[in-house]
Amino acid sequence: MTQVLLNLIPTILSIIIIWYLIKFIFNRINYFKNKKLFKNLAIVSVTLIVYFLAIKMILNTLISVPKEKFNETTWKSNINERHKMIDDLIESKYIINKDKDKIIKVFGEPKDKIIEENIWVYELVGRSWSDFKITTLKIHFKDSTAYKTSHF
Repeated sequence: MTQVLLNLIPTILSIIIIWYLIKFIFNRINYFKNKKLFKNLAIVSVTLIVYFLAIKMILNTLISVPKEKFNETTWKSNINERHKMIDDLIESKYIINKDKDKIIKVFGEPKDKIIEENIWVYELVGRSWSDFKITTLKIHFKDSTAYKTSHF
């Protein structure tokens, strides 16, 4: 119980600081001089909006995954940098029109092969500062040449 309360202290302090800043600003506006109830509701609303927007910005910054252009040499030589290139790999259609041998040279053997549909399945691991995200990449072949990719 005390740990929960200790964890709430920064949140409560942040809200109080924002509250006083917003209240200071609203007290300077003549429109609110005779409308105390409206002023207090506006202060509470603006305080909560500012607080949650600040939290969202902080979380987006912490959780975002850095991005780089797909580079075959970096992909092969530096496993720790692969997570930065996954989005570009998929969006750039790098794999399209590559034959199976070229794909194996770059990505290695697939995790799974769906023989009857001529599909290879790879798992690509992306990461942010807090977690890992596994992207399953399916490469569809026609006559040993990739013609389509899908991911989820």
